Amino acid sequence: MLEIKGDLSLLDTLQMLKVLEGSYVIKTEDAEIHVKDGTITWFSRGDSEDCIRYVASYRGKVQVETASVMEEFSLPIEDAILQAVFLSPSGQTREEVTEVEESTCPTPETGWFALVMGDRIIGSQNVRDEKIKEVMQLWESAGKIVEGLSELMCTGKGGALYIMREGDTVLMGYCMEKRFLGIIRQSVRRLKKHVHRGTKKQV
Repeated sequence: MLEIKGDLSLLDTLQMLKVLEGSYVIKTEDAEIHVKDGTITWFSRGDSEDCIRYVASYRGKVQVETASVMEEFSLPIEDAILQAVFLSPSGQTREEVTEVEESTCPTPETGWFALVMGDRIIGSQNVRDEKIKEVMQLWESAGKIVEGLSELMCTGKGGALYIMREGDTVLMGYCMEKRFLGIIRQSVRRLKKHVHRGTKKQV
């Protein structure tokens, strides 16, 4: 029987379970998430979309144990992690964000983030799919010139764009203010730690 109690976050717990076979029940202070062979199959408070939002916002105690699970949907843990982290691009809790960071970070009106895995847009914030596809064309064109391209930074009158690759996942961020390039780059790189490491050698 697997039973884990400690200071693991919900995201940390899912990271661990995504590579394990078997059936597990994750218990938080107010919900249950059922996992089978690296896939989330049931959430006590709603569907798969509700589960992603919950994972993104939950801060509290987590307990894991082996148990039979309910199966109402099939959400790969990796997709859930990427989308949940994407909902909070900074990767920090509200308490960890300083007043200075809050005053200098791009707003939803001036910036956006996106994640693309292979040919699928995993998540996007404040940007149309067409714009993401345009950025991917830029990335692919640059990749033909620079072998093994892993990151790209662009600035101009219209703002600043930062793109990086982790395995087959491309992470990108944009802001209309060029002076925020450092913050955009930092936020995108925080997302990197949540991308599956199995293809890291490709970076």
